[in-house]
Amino acid sequence: MDVFNTIITSAQIIYNFLDACAGYSDDAASLAARFRWDLRAVEHLRTYFNERSDASRSLSLPEEDKKLLADIEEYLSVLARRVVASGTRIKSQGWLRNNLNRAMWFHREKELRKLESELFEWTLRFDVRVLALPPRVRTVIPEMDAHHAPKVLRSSLQISEFRKLAEDVQERKVDSMFLDHVPNELCGTAQPGQPLQSHGQPVMVELRSYSPTTAQKEVDELRSSLGVLAVALNYVESGSGVNLLNVESLFKDPDHCQFGLVQKLPFPTSKTWTLETLLLSKGPNSVRLPAMHSLSDRFRFAQRLATSLFFIHSTGFIHKNMSSQSVYVFEREGSSDKDNFPYSLGEPYLLGFGWVRSQDGWSDNFRRPKGEWSKDIYEHPYRLAAEPPLPRYINTYDVYGLGVVLLELGLWRPITRYENKFAALAPEERRKMLVDIAEDLNITMGPKYRSVVQWCLQLDGKQAIRDATFINMVLNKLDELEDVISI
Repeated sequence: MDVFNTIITSAQIIYNFLDACAGYSDDAASLAARFRWDLRAVEHLRTYFNERSDASRSLSLPEEDKKLLADIEEYLSVLARRVVASGTRIKSQGWLRNNLNRAMWFHREKELRKLESELFEWTLRFDVRVLALPPRVRTVIPEMDAHHAPKVLRSSLQISEFRKLAEDVQERKVDSMFLDHVPNELCGTAQPGQPLQSHGQPVMVELRSYSPTTAQKEVDELRSSLGVLAVALNYVESGSGVNLLNVESLFKDPDHCQFGLVQKLPFPTSKTWTLETLLLSKGPNSVRLPAMHSLSDRFRFAQRLATSLFFIHSTGFIHKNMSSQSVYVFEREGSSDKDNFPYSLGEPYLLGFGWVRSQDGWSDNFRRPKGEWSKDIYEHPYRLAAEPPLPRYINTYDVYGLGVVLLELGLWRPITRYENKFAALAPEERRKMLVDIAEDLNITMGPKYRSVVQWCLQLDGKQAIRDATFINMVLNKLDELEDVISI
């Protein structure tokens, strides 16, 4: 349990430092409270495993707890190294020994602000990893409730509490999310993927269509499934560390046989992109734009996208539509050119929720694949090769799609550029070709990023992925890459 002791020792130093800064920085005061929560969470986890060990006659953990502890220690190891580095930096600079005062704060404000930013990033990552704890372990953290927990955990807790409600109570909550009257601008001819105005606020509307011949029972099941998703995403808070849009309402448009999710934009926007449109963007000479953003931008983009998908899975949902067309970037109104594409990548937001469902919810297993290689390329070959009824969609298939998206991002090249290679290939042959193409990432992004992409692409399509495995094989590696390139 060395990882717990390591984090606690360094986190206590950092907390003392932030507490000393609180009088000069509102950000430091807020961050100190967050760090204190994380510190107490680690302390409770250490106590839990110590008590479980002491309760055993052999003074060793039961096998189930040994496996869980090994998982936790492995996926916290990267965070432990990061917090030790920050704690060591504070000690070596003498910021605590010298009794930080207002004069020192203003003299070293730029340096201290940078450290604050790094520590804030640490708390976001730690909180996301708490999501991977099984419910029986989460309960050992007394402050693990919707009032005290950090935003990302608060959102997850509220979603979990909603999912535990009786079916009729859930239905009433879903009904309350549906609009009684649907404004014309939100349905029918609404342009997919473009911001709209609703009650003076910028929103995105995502539509899920159904056939006019669809049986009423299936329409009702679709309504219920989308309603549960809408309620869940309504709990997502801005600034939580996961880039998902908050759903404020949904509607049914029977005249056009579709449902719509109305999602709040994070800020007023001047332009909207998908990752696909970024990759296809051309300059004044009609030649596709080369990558003009920093490598750190790209690593951060990948890390944020993977974190958002992990949050969806950790709360019991499957995305079912992972592609570069589902990843959005919003340009902030009034922002400078240097903060926008092509000079900056911005923040990725995961949308494309038309096919999302809960992991145990209704699934249209007779729906055939799209039949277009440029769409099917994001689908796991095991599912593509099956005959109806198709294998139930599992999180593995989302992660496979993530691998294709990360490949496009890393090469800065749309998958459609490979039409001559992919169009005539069978699903499994396409997968092998993708793995081979990913070798080129050694040059553009390095071997660690390449290993993340190839791991996603080589997943067995017959079994789901454990949260701890995804953290170790994807999130931890992307975190390390972002940290190294940002130094």
